Amino acid sequence: MAWYDWVLWLGILYMFLGTDFTLNWLTGIAYGRRIDKNSPNFVTRLYYRVWASADPNARADRVDGPKSVPAPWVTALCATNALATCLIELLLLYGMLQDPRPGYVTMAAFAFLLRAEIEIIYGSQLIWGPARLRGGPLANYLIIGLVPQVLIPCLAAMRFSGLGLTPLSLAIFVGIPVAILVWTWIVYRHDPVPALDEAAPGPAE
Repeated sequence: MAWYDWVLWLGILYMFLGTDFTLNWLTGIAYGRRIDKNSPNFVTRLYYRVWASADPNARADRVDGPKSVPAPWVTALCATNALATCLIELLLLYGMLQDPRPGYVTMAAFAFLLRAEIEIIYGSQLIWGPARLRGGPLANYLIIGLVPQVLIPCLAAMRFSGLGLTPLSLAIFVGIPVAILVWTWIVYRHDPVPALDEAAPGPAE
């Protein structure tokens, strides 16, 4: 493979080992577990420190409260990552090493765009939704999560699109994801969602 294919391959490996396999399978969030800071599982405790401590949708509790299941949409996204996305990533990781390259690599690369859209949905909830991720957790999420996990699937699709590196391909595979994020920010800015504590109902009268 050329050097840029190796860079892309390592990026896909990072997504597989760094999030889609470890977060969804090893912590159990794909089948309804929350991220518990007191878990005996080292991976779970790591995710809690890096990101989940500031995410009420995924952490086990606010302080030491009950460990209920995550919101249904969180579980659905994580289950998709655990099943469909991991399969697509394995197809890409294996297929890109083959010579000649199998035809399914192109199909998998375009299917991988779903992973970018999932990250945009989840990132929008974390940053502009009730979670209101800020400070260190936000920086961690942008560096580890949102930016690479939107960009890598889009670059994979661009690589196998046949368009090459052109203004048109950049507009399609980079410009559109950025436009979706900007549009989402504009919508939230126009009609902001209350923070979790602000949205909580008051005491019954």
